[in-house]
Amino acid sequence: MATVLVTRPAEVRERTAATARRLGHAVMFAPVMTIRALDVPRPDFTGVQALLVTSRQAVGTVAAWQPTPPVWAVGDGTKAALDEAGVPVVGVGAGDGVSLGRLLAEHLAPARGLLLHASGAVTAHGLQSTLQAAGFAYRAIAVYRAVGVPALPPAVADALDRGVVDAVTLHSPESAKRLLELVEAAGLGERLSAVTGLCLSENVAMAARSRRWRELRVASQPDERGMGGLLEALPL
Repeated sequence: MATVLVTRPAEVRERTAATARRLGHAVMFAPVMTIRALDVPRPDFTGVQALLVTSRQAVGTVAAWQPTPPVWAVGDGTKAALDEAGVPVVGVGAGDGVSLGRLLAEHLAPARGLLLHASGAVTAHGLQSTLQAAGFAYRAIAVYRAVGVPALPPAVADALDRGVVDAVTLHSPESAKRLLELVEAAGLGERLSAVTGLCLSENVAMAARSRRWRELRVASQPDERGMGGLLEALPL
C-alpha cells in the first residue's frame, strides 16, 4: 500500500482520494491552493458564439449566468459538473485546452463571433493560442481565483520528514509550484527525492522539475482517468 498525498483544493479532492482508496492506497490531504469565487456580473453575450468552461471551479458562475450561448467543456469531469448544475453542454474536449481549441476549430467558424472563456484569474495559454492561431476572437473573463495556502498541515510536514509519503498528486503548474514553495519553507525539500510526483500533464511536470524527485510520472491523458492510471501503477 502506498501513501498518497492529494494536493487538490478541498472542494474537489474527494474524487481523486476515492480512486486512490479504491486501489488500496492510504490518502493524506495537503490542499496547496484554496478557491475563491469572484463576484462577476452576467456578461453581455451579444456577439458571443460559445462559452468555454475549463474548470469545475467556474461551473457555479456559469450556472448562475444561464441562459448563455452554447457551452463547451474542456473534459468529461467539467462536463459532469455542468450536467449536475443543469447547464447544457454541446461539446467536450479531451481534458486539456489544446484539444478543446482544436475541437472548436473543427466545429465553429471565426466569423460567427467571439469565444468567451469563463476562466480562473491565471490561465494556461494552450486554449488561447490554439484558437487565435485558427483565427478566432478569444476573451477570458476570470470567475475564480486560486490562492496559495500559507503552510503545509503539520501532519503532512511530519509525514514527509519521516519519509512515509510515497507519492504526491500534482494537478496544475500553479499547485506544483506552490507545493514546492511550501516544502522548501518547511525545510523538507530534500525529502522529495524519496517521493514520486504524479503529474496531470507535461506542463505540470515542467513546473515540478525544479526539485529532485524520486520520479515524475505524467498521466496518459490530462483528466481524472489519467490520474487514476498513475495511481493504479503505484505499488501496493
